[in-house]
Amino acid sequence: MKTLIEESEISTWRKRATCRDMDLSIFFPEEGEGVKFAAKICKECPVRRDCLSFAITNNEEYGVWAGTSERGRKQMIRQYKKGTPLEEVIRVHLRFDGA
Repeated sequence: MKTLIEESEISTWRKRATCRDMDLSIFFPEEGEGVKFAAKICKECPVRRDCLSFAITNNEEYGVWAGTSERGRKQMIRQYKKGTPLEEVIRVHLRFDGA
């Protein structure tokens, strides 16, 4: 199980992220409309899969990552920790999310 992603690997995908020049507080909103707004930005992001992979493997508990809420991501993290392959967790989420 991969637990941490190398800093150089993070930098590569973050440079291409839609949110790279945005105020990051957008992605750490209160529940509700703020989460929906952040998720809408993520929906069209070219590095959404990389972002979600990072969030799951690094157990990111807070904020919106790749359009996922904290609650939704907790479920994905549990699945990953139980042994579901990372790509399967991501594929199911992105298919369910319509991406």
